[in-house]
Amino acid sequence: MLLDKSAQWKQRTLSANIKYRNTLKNTLTYWPTYFFGKQSLKRLKVELATNKHFSWIIPLFKKGLKKELTEEDIYQTLKRHEADKLVKRLEKAWNDKKNQNVKPSLWKAIWTIFKWDIIFSMCLYFFIEFIVKMSQPLALGKLMGYYSPNSKTSQTDAIIYASVIVVAIFINAERIRNMNEIISGIQVIKIYTWEQPFVKLIDFIRRSEIKLIKIANYLDTLTTSFSFFINRTAIFLCILTYVLTGNNPNAQYVFVVSSFYGMLMSSASLYLPMAVARTLQANVSIKRFENFLQLEEVENKTIVANQVGLRIVEATANWSETSMENTLSNIKLEINPSQVVAIIGPIGSGKSSLLQLCLNELPLISGSVEIGGRISYANQEPWLFGGTIRQNILFGQSMDTDKYKEVIRVCALEEDIAQFPYGDNTIVGERGILLSGGQKARINLARAVYKEADIYLLDDPLSAVDASVGKHLFNNCISGYLKDKCTILVTHQVQYLTSVDKIYLMSNGAIAASGSYSDLQASGEDFTKLLKDTEKHEQPEENNEIETTINTKDEKEQDEEKETRSSGQLSSKVYTTYIRACGTWFNFFLLILLFILTEIFATGADYYIAFW
Repeated sequence: MLLDKSAQWKQRTLSANIKYRNTLKNTLTYWPTYFFGKQSLKRLKVELATNKHFSWIIPLFKKGLKKELTEEDIYQTLKRHEADKLVKRLEKAWNDKKNQNVKPSLWKAIWTIFKWDIIFSMCLYFFIEFIVKMSQPLALGKLMGYYSPNSKTSQTDAIIYASVIVVAIFINAERIRNMNEIISGIQVIKIYTWEQPFVKLIDFIRRSEIKLIKIANYLDTLTTSFSFFINRTAIFLCILTYVLTGNNPNAQYVFVVSSFYGMLMSSASLYLPMAVARTLQANVSIKRFENFLQLEEVENKTIVANQVGLRIVEATANWSETSMENTLSNIKLEINPSQVVAIIGPIGSGKSSLLQLCLNELPLISGSVEIGGRISYANQEPWLFGGTIRQNILFGQSMDTDKYKEVIRVCALEEDIAQFPYGDNTIVGERGILLSGGQKARINLARAVYKEADIYLLDDPLSAVDASVGKHLFNNCISGYLKDKCTILVTHQVQYLTSVDKIYLMSNGAIAASGSYSDLQASGEDFTKLLKDTEKHEQPEENNEIETTINTKDEKEQDEEKETRSSGQLSSKVYTTYIRACGTWFNFFLLILLFILTEIFATGADYYIAFW
């Protein structure tokens, strides 16, 4: 009986141990993985030991030698380094500084977040750059003393000093640093209406900028070349002074001095100037961020949720507080749900400013703006980023295939996308440089329409397209797809005014008249005169746009191939192109010869000291 109970007790104990051991193992495995992620945890395990030399990336390089790397091969960001977590911490620190000071400092907010990381790095680098580096010349001096005549240094001490030097060399291995040439360029935008004086002004600015860049690069190259000889000149002067003061230099003294100056050279002539330059550059960016963060926050004013629409009551607004003339004056406007409203008026009458007021971007001096629901906005000047057509339309939103296809159809993009070699995965280039004006306008409109909103603000989306495409956009998109939405259309296309629910006529920053087309037509001569002036507005030719799209197809295919990813080794053409950029082949070989002579003289000086 006792044996049975003893066996049962042992079994329970063994089961409990296994259970608790598994629980502990799962806990130790789960929580680090939860906080850091699987890929990030793998990096974290080696980060502390290898972070200084970035050697934790070596396995990734080895994998890249065997196959083409993909996004799945890249280490994920550590949980503590994820953007959303850092943003929340920085926002909290910034708000605390704002509550404490009238003029908060972003530097102090950053210090509050990362101070312990900075202190740890400072202590680590102080140990590496000072203690480890200082031990190397001191140990070298003791080691050279062992080989001096009448030395009292034992062989054991010499071995210890040599070991210190070897360890210091491994810890303090020289890191390869690439100097990146910072070129501030001007992106040339092809505007065929430029006048000659403006072209000359741009040319003068660019030449002045290139001249300053050349001077900065010459000075940078000159100071870099000094770093090769300042160290050796200082050693020579130090030894010369030592001899002139009546001392007899020996190998121990010379090697200690050389080692100390070699240690100071990297810190004084390279790291310190680089740190000062980087700090000044960072300070400029920090000041810009501070000015941006101190801007007044935009607060959306909404009405009752089920009364989706827009109401502006006696609003007066101005872009500048010091301006005597208001941008908008005494604006009264009310738009109900499911209404299509047109805003018309001559150039400079305040139509776009009215939309900016609805977006709460134009500062309101008096009156009120009540917005019910979410707003989607299509700017007058199409803005595209250097991604694909699909990415520019989705703009980070989830992909709804049926909705996406319908938006493509109503925005008259089906034929254009079919002509592109990669369809809607075609890269549009920086600011849509590979597209025509009409294509950019329709993609810009499609992005606004794809977004699910209650109010759509469309700033003259029909001006960049021909008559047939404009008719398609108005009938299928504005009056069709958005028929159940509150839509505000700024336009110069008077042929569509008969199809909108209400028209607001603007003049000199104020609403001169409002009503239906028939009401305004019967109101007086001003409206009729405005229509005649607007009809003279130049429209793009349908054939020109289609011809441009077709003729540039081959060019777009070539440009698209430049954007695609390639793998393998660089071709010889890349190197020859780089050499040609240096000038003639004679200049290139002369430059190589100067590099070789520089290394010969620099190395020869070190060799002569050792020989002496």
